[in-house]
Amino acid sequence: MNGKTVFVLGAGFTKAFVPETPLMEDNYKLASRDYGNLPLVQRILAAEEKRAKRVGCTEEQRGEHTRAADEEGGWHRLNIERLMTRATTVMPHDEDVTPFTAVHELGILLDAVQGCHIKRLRLSPTDECRELLNGFAEYLLRREIDCVSFNYDPLLDAALFLASHPDSTGRPSPRGTPRWHPESGYGFYCPSTEALLFGLAKDVLESAMVLLKLNGSLTWLPRLREPWPYRLGSVAHNDWRLRSLSEISTPLSRRDFLNKHFEMGPYIAPPTMSRSTLVDQPILSLVWRQAYERLQLAQEVVFIGYSFPASDYVARWLFQEGLAEGACITVVNYAQCESVKQGIRASYREMFPDLGDGQFRFDGAVAWVEELLKSG
Repeated sequence: MNGKTVFVLGAGFTKAFVPETPLMEDNYKLASRDYGNLPLVQRILAAEEKRAKRVGCTEEQRGEHTRAADEEGGWHRLNIERLMTRATTVMPHDEDVTPFTAVHELGILLDAVQGCHIKRLRLSPTDECRELLNGFAEYLLRREIDCVSFNYDPLLDAALFLASHPDSTGRPSPRGTPRWHPESGYGFYCPSTEALLFGLAKDVLESAMVLLKLNGSLTWLPRLREPWPYRLGSVAHNDWRLRSLSEISTPLSRRDFLNKHFEMGPYIAPPTMSRSTLVDQPILSLVWRQAYERLQLAQEVVFIGYSFPASDYVARWLFQEGLAEGACITVVNYAQCESVKQGIRASYREMFPDLGDGQFRFDGAVAWVEELLKSG
């Protein structure tokens, strides 16, 4: 790879390393019939269920674990991205369904949607995939390759953290070794939970590259009762989640500490079609601005597992306006069916009409990473 390179990561990147990871449109245990006392929530979920039935899905798409859960009832194929966007958008007709309480009901819907999605994101890679992921993290640090990510999960965060802190005590690798630390590696000052609460004096460690998470992260925790939108300096990282991807392994004393001082839910932002929403968010505004600046300098951009959903106009504007003219673009995705491949090509060519077939590869992120690491 020549010149400055930027990797752009979508849900397909995580799914390649953890196959059980849900995509934005997947099967979730969230049913309209469970919200009979909330007419607006019930109506929105019923409309999504009806759409899913029209679109249809095969037994293979469901997967064994989902088929088993479906027998218990309550599982539906839902587009989480669309539901989160709807839950943050008050429509004029919403008040007709539930007078004066539309915002309240939409807030309940957003919590429910985010909750069921987050629950399915808490998965760990196999030993084989973990080793490959660690090699990828070391490659990013060695080459100082910035990443722009649409993913909430801490899969790559943890790999970067462990590559930079190989000591079991969490001490960083020796000076002079390329490393990533969450205090500086997310593109804004994001201290640990203890440092934010108790003002622990600590040098901010410089990161060799940044991981710009455009939609927030499961590792970002806002201080308890911090007013929305969250200001810079009010969000911390949960370094325990970076040391171990399994929430079960978090000590009860640690969880009790976090619950007393931080919001129960992490700082994640639903996809939005409005620029003004981002401008109103100090932290995300800074992260998106840095993504734009890095794209402008990039000579090569590799999209890995990102589908460019039609609903996310803001992301499309970011890349259409941010990518420098002449930048080399590669698209890495996984698809076997020719119709799916054609859909991916068509989605990217809406923004980049000159993309040739040779700039797409459909053998998936794992095969691409293996080839990348072999090349050095």
